[in-house]
Amino acid sequence: MSLKTFKPYTKSRRATVLVDRTGLWKGKPFKALTEKKRSSKGRIDAALAAAVAFTDYAEKSGKPVVLVGPTFSGGAFGNGVGVGIRKDDTDLLKRFNKAINTARKNGKISELAIKWFGFDASM
Repeated sequence: MSLKTFKPYTKSRRATVLVDRTGLWKGKPFKALTEKKRSSKGRIDAALAAAVAFTDYAEKSGKPVVLVGPTFSGGAFGNGVGVGIRKDDTDLLKRFNKAINTARKNGKISELAIKWFGFDASM
């Protein structure tokens, strides 16, 4: 999903932004998302956020949270966490990439995710 902007060649097009929905799911809805659930007193029944945020909320609030549906990554949702590195600092970029790949291969990222989040949140 992306945003489409227009060249401001007229006043009406100056601030026009449309959402491109060509990459959205076109299949049947997940049953767990469509079956009727007991209401939670008019409060939120569904939300879209990082699984880490939901598990943290469930632990701290003591309220029931059920994670259903697919896991989203890539595209409009991004792919993990970003780090800002200057373009001309290629040595630092290589060291970051090496450290991340080493941690991914030896299982350290999964180990830390399970330790701090309670589940493997690594990609």
